[in-house]
Amino acid sequence: MTGLKARPEERLHTSTERTSRRRVEVLIAVALACVYFAVMGGRLYSMDGLFMYRQAWAIAFDHSIRFETPVWIWKPDPVWNSKYGIGLSLLYLPGILLFRRWFGESTPVSLTRPEPLDQFYWSELYLDRLYTVGGAWVHAVVVAVTAYLVARLVAELGGSRCAGLWAMLFYGLGSSAFVYAKGDFAQPLEGLCWVAAFLAAARFRRTGARRDVWLASLAVWYAVLTRPVEGSLLVPAVLALVALDRRPGERPSIRFRAALPVVGLYGVAFAITLLVNWARFGSPFVTGYEPQEGWRMPDRTRVLGVLISPARGIIWEFPALVLAPLGFRALWRTPSRWVALAMVALAGVQLVNVATWLMWWGGWNWGLRLFGPAIPLLAVLAGLGASELGPRTRRWLPAILLFAGITWAAPGVVTDLLGGYGLLADGPQGSWRLDAFPPYGAWQFLERWSPRAEIDWGSVDILWVRLTRTHGDVVLVVPALLLGIAAVLAVRAWQFARQEG
Repeated sequence: MTGLKARPEERLHTSTERTSRRRVEVLIAVALACVYFAVMGGRLYSMDGLFMYRQAWAIAFDHSIRFETPVWIWKPDPVWNSKYGIGLSLLYLPGILLFRRWFGESTPVSLTRPEPLDQFYWSELYLDRLYTVGGAWVHAVVVAVTAYLVARLVAELGGSRCAGLWAMLFYGLGSSAFVYAKGDFAQPLEGLCWVAAFLAAARFRRTGARRDVWLASLAVWYAVLTRPVEGSLLVPAVLALVALDRRPGERPSIRFRAALPVVGLYGVAFAITLLVNWARFGSPFVTGYEPQEGWRMPDRTRVLGVLISPARGIIWEFPALVLAPLGFRALWRTPSRWVALAMVALAGVQLVNVATWLMWWGGWNWGLRLFGPAIPLLAVLAGLGASELGPRTRRWLPAILLFAGITWAAPGVVTDLLGGYGLLADGPQGSWRLDAFPPYGAWQFLERWSPRAEIDWGSVDILWVRLTRTHGDVVLVVPALLLGIAAVLAVRAWQFARQEG
């Protein structure tokens, strides 16, 4: 910042350029959303996701935080509470309330133990039509909005339009986010809160507008409601950016007024979490986790497992990560160095958090799911890194890394996790199996195109394909139309970008 006032024509040009850039980014974000809806699963995928959805169901139908109607899994005893944050559950509420009149009776529920128990559990995951129309779309929207905010953060940090678009594509198509746009886990929503908090905090450092502090604080608030531990990890990073004033040649000072909204809303979120625990378990300090669940000292298996194991190595599920150091180096030469440092520090802390957690592999899932909140921040650095490549390397390396990420995600989008791969890659030992690398091993569980029954683990795991069993191939017009719209939007965005140079 030079401190010089721009001439009117310069300000007009800058405003027009920003509007054009945002238009391109919105078009790409909507195109990504269309892709996600074209391949959506439309069902639940996990016990965790089932509990978070049934938390919203209990609020909507029973007006209760506890499960007045129990949830049954493979265990013989009923489950009466969720142990997860309520952030994702709250996002389900509008869809459930809107569609419960027509699909409210579709949720498989039972006050007494159903027999056979395992078959009832599968019906809870696969056959809940209310979740299909009222909840499944939430994840597609969350990932698409996150991709847009990733591009906005790149712009805020001074990155080029090309860097922002690469960051969007690296995150939205070239990482595990592509898979989890059709899932039921809370990590993508947590990632949305993280990138929103960083965007607002970075903007506050540039403008000093109090509104941006409040936006960052609201992002922290919802991050804690979504996942209390990861939300709490976000707080020091945001405080360092909004409250610590570091000017060249001067001693650092603390802006206490800027810190108050962050600390205050974090306290509110923490209090809400304690109240939820009290309503669920009768004590604010009982979380629902078992005593043996917690963190462990890292060992070689854990450290190498989260980095390079065939099933969980982050380098495989997010190949563009190799460009992140270039992006960090580029930011270090600018006034945004402290934002870059906070991003890397938070991603590093989250990696340690995952590696030391008892179930670091995250259960039946694709890749290192628990690390998901940090991927949007690393996508920002990767996008900036793509712009730092030499002219020749820039022509091919980002495209290859994007293609590698899509190749990793493809079996996660097409095949059914519960059809065999989830069990094969489960646990520390499973994570190191060579066939636990999804592009190599997951395709073996795809046996047919269309399903033969309502629950068919061997068929393509896409809602529209499953509907062909009862509605015929005409249903495939929907994903074809969505993919066509995505292609048109992408071409239009490319045209706008070329027009503006």
